[in-house]
Amino acid sequence: YKQNGFLEYDQLLRIGITEPQVYIKKMFKSEELMYLSSCVAGQLIIDQIEAHIDEAMSQDSWIDVMLYLPTVFSEEDGAQIIQTCLKGKHGLKVKVYCNSIITSEKFIQTCASLFDRLMQEKADKDSKKIALILSDSQKLGNDFGSAQGVGRKDKKDERRKKAGTAATCKGGMGGREAKTKKTKDKRKGRRGEDDDDDGEVSVNKGNNEIPFLSVSEIEAVLQHNLNDAEQSFIREIAEELFRPLTRTYQQIARSVYMQSSGNVSVTARKKAFTDLQERVNGMWNNCHMFERSLEYFTDDTQSQLCRHLLKTVCSEMVNITVNVLASDQKLSVEDPSSLTSEMRAAIINELPDQVRGPLTKLHMSLNGAKGLSEFYSCFETITSPSFLDIILKKVDKKKERQLLFNHRQALSEQLTNETDPATSLHLVAVLLFQHQTHNMLLAPGRCVPQLLGALMKVLPSTDYHKLLDYQSLVVKQLTNCHIENNVDLTEDDDITKQLIDLLPGLKSMVDRKKHPQPSTSTLSEKQPSTSTLSEK
Repeated sequence: YKQNGFLEYDQLLRIGITEPQVYIKKMFKSEELMYLSSCVAGQLIIDQIEAHIDEAMSQDSWIDVMLYLPTVFSEEDGAQIIQTCLKGKHGLKVKVYCNSIITSEKFIQTCASLFDRLMQEKADKDSKKIALILSDSQKLGNDFGSAQGVGRKDKKDERRKKAGTAATCKGGMGGREAKTKKTKDKRKGRRGEDDDDDGEVSVNKGNNEIPFLSVSEIEAVLQHNLNDAEQSFIREIAEELFRPLTRTYQQIARSVYMQSSGNVSVTARKKAFTDLQERVNGMWNNCHMFERSLEYFTDDTQSQLCRHLLKTVCSEMVNITVNVLASDQKLSVEDPSSLTSEMRAAIINELPDQVRGPLTKLHMSLNGAKGLSEFYSCFETITSPSFLDIILKKVDKKKERQLLFNHRQALSEQLTNETDPATSLHLVAVLLFQHQTHNMLLAPGRCVPQLLGALMKVLPSTDYHKLLDYQSLVVKQLTNCHIENNVDLTEDDDITKQLIDLLPGLKSMVDRKKHPQPSTSTLSEKQPSTSTLSEK
């Protein structure tokens, strides 16, 4: 012990000492010893290893402690000694690889910097491919810059996490050449099965990511620059660098793409924003104009019409705003109108916190718990300079008249080509309402009875009863469709014939009112409030 600084348990057993640890404790009571799995190490060996570690860390390099330990020490012994040497050195940022190799954090950063120029060159070279991938990544659910994990987590990884954080080393000299070679072979053998799988790992293209290098390619670059390092050590560094290098490359690739396309697309972006502003303002004004019609109905009907407005026009407005804001995170979809409530909520949850909060409130306002006022407030927040920076303009009287005319023309053209009795009745009722009130109305088919009730006092008695009779026939026809087994086919044919025969007369009621005059009845005397829009 005085000569070597350690005692091997097996050697003591060979000379007849059956309990080596008990014997050593009795013989060396005053010594500070470390009891390892295969031997007992004195403070001299611990101090030597600690000095080698400090030297390597001060030079931002790496060290394999097994090269400085006698051959009788096992890898497990080396790991115990490393933990002892690092204990209390919380300010020393190191990492442990392969159980016995310690590196400084700066050394790992130096290894990562070897790829800086390669990243820029690859991004410039693959600019066309990057543009294609970024275009594909507009689809829902694809997040630009996410990197897929690679490699297996075995016992070495777990021990590595416990051991500490980062370091590098120069490679040692001296001591244990035969033992070191044997250890290398063992490590290589243990990783043999993994090499075939991990060697070909690359970014999952199914996620529309921009690939950089696979683990094997990263390993090859490191091998070229770290000639004296063990293969297993280089392999573990490559696996650790794979994720951060991939993420960094995503940012560089995106920057290259934006720079290359920025000058060309400035005009296109301005036009896109102008189109967006016009579209949002058009829907915003339509929504308020639709809302004015709500005042002509009872509270219960107003509630139904309000919910319908929120589910149609307002939902489309929210889809557009969510899709625009999601485009910055590469989460937008090609057709915003295809978004369901669930899809919209999923996209919002993936957005940054500063956007997610206001959009969530806007999304929840579509439930109609507080009517249209809550929706208006949330929508004005989203269009403020903090988010979309869209100015919501109030429509003037001239523009309003044009909107009313365009809306009436669109419904009239639809009615001209319509042959379905139920839809035709719906369109006639909505057009007659607009003729009498000079307000646009967005109403679901189930609200036709209430709509006819509102028209009762402003239509001639003959026209009103024609509408009621036609409605009665439509209801009978729809009812018969649900109870086919008990329907008299002759009666059903008769109802269909009557509906077809009466349809031209129904449509002519609208034609007679192409130049409506304000009514003096109770319906037109009501002063509507402000608000909504919708579509058939």
